[in-house]
Parts: sequence; C-alpha cells; structure tokens
Amino acid sequence: HRKRTLLSPQKLLFLPTIVKHCFNELDRLVYTLPAKLGGLGIFDPSKICNTEFNGSLRATAPLVKAIKEQKLFLTPEENSAVSTEIAAAKAGIKSQKLEEHKTTLKSVKEQLTPEKAQHMELLCKKGTSSWLTTLPLQEFGFILNKQEFGDAICLRYNYIIRNIPHRCACGEL
Repeated sequence: HRKRTLLSPQKLLFLPTIVKHCFNELDRLVYTLPAKLGGLGIFDPSKICNTEFNGSLRATAPLVKAIKEQKLFLTPEENSAVSTEIAAAKAGIKSQKLEEHKTTLKSVKEQLTPEKAQHMELLCKKGTSSWLTTLPLQEFGFILNKQEFGDAICLRYNYIIRNIPHRCACGEL
C-alpha cells in the first residue's frame, strides 16, 4: 500500500505537468531511464527503494563494521582500506544500476514500433540529453521557462506541441 502512495502524486500530478502529454505505462518506463539513455531520470520510488536500500547497506558496510567493533578512530591504513571498500561498493552499485537501466531500455525498445525505437536510439546518442542535465545558469542563458521546457520535452519525445499561436509574430498566418 505504501508503494502505491509514493507513485500516485508523481504519476498523477508531477509527470503530466512536466510532459504535458497523456502517457501510458511504457512512456512512464521511458521517463524512469537516465537522460543519457533517452529518459528523464524521474525514477519510480516504489521500484527503486529496495535497490537503493541494498546499495546503501553495501556502501556503508565497512563503516558499520567499524562501529560494531567500537573503533573510535581508524588508523591511516584502516581508513585507506575502508575508503577503498566504499569506493569499490559505489562503483559496483553504479555499474549494477547502469545494467538495470540498459535492460529496461532493451525491454522498452522491443515493445516500440520500429519508428519509435529508432527515435529512442537517437535520444541515446552522445550530447542529445545534455540540455536536461545542464545546470540552469541564468548568466549563460541555460534557463528554460515553463512553456519552453514543456515544448522541449514534446520535441524530445516527438509529441505534438500544444498552444502554438495561429499567427506568426510578424503577423502572417
């Protein structure tokens, strides 16, 4: 029951506001992918909570061990070993997540039409998602207002852009 309440506000309020488009579960799955794999990086908390918890346990295991042994201070050698263990655990977790995302992407592509699958391939190309992961810095003009962001999402996923003016700014139809 708790998992369902985590997703509902995201699914019913947040995502429709962001994508400005009716979406199905396959689209929702695409949005959970990282930007570099064609998604938006908007993860489903109910699906990642166990993975994140287990990753947290793996990453903090060396520290938990030190606490259980009631070590107040670590020698430089122990500190180095703990840091190395933590770094290895983090790298393993990152690698595992990437593999899971690639598996999800493969599954999604299998369910798409050939045209949409090709579009997803293009979204995975280097640099196509940089605008999504760039810090919105005013001084460099990296700020998108609500309308521009919504339009950019529509362009990204090949959706119809709504509320386009019928007249050009110059006055032509």
